[in-house]
Amino acid sequence: MMPWTMKHWTMKQWKRWEILDRWAGLAIAVLLCCASTWLFAFGRSINSVVGAAALLPIAFVFVWEALFEDRVVRGSRVTRIERFMAGTWLWFRRLALGSVAAFWLLVTALIALDATSWKGYLGAGFMLLLALMALWVALLGGGRLKGMSDDLQVHQERKARYGWWL
Repeated sequence: MMPWTMKHWTMKQWKRWEILDRWAGLAIAVLLCCASTWLFAFGRSINSVVGAAALLPIAFVFVWEALFEDRVVRGSRVTRIERFMAGTWLWFRRLALGSVAAFWLLVTALIALDATSWKGYLGAGFMLLLALMALWVALLGGGRLKGMSDDLQVHQERKARYGWWL
């Protein structure tokens, strides 16, 4: 085991880390936006345009993490831009992961209809599990922990904070 771990950090070290993390996240977001703009402006193929469009949601996540993610915990006042970004992220996540869940449900149905042995049904069950997990994250998002245990609680907090009805 290493002599230093994050578990033993003082509050001052944590605050310094959070500041560094925020600035690094904003710097990455700016770089991603610049790369996306460059690809849109000078890209000669459809792949460049798709790549540029794919970079924008990633930049959005970095900005959200840097500026607004911890405000849910602190209970500070909600600004218009924070409410807009939270709503944008909510519907983007629901559309993107809802599409993934629909895709996995379609794959599940195709595998289950063609299954002739237990291996086919096991594969369909695995695909169904993937679809349900994607649907869970599409509807509730991720919580603060790595598991799914606090997802509903964090979603309820965000729902109350931003005035979401669904």
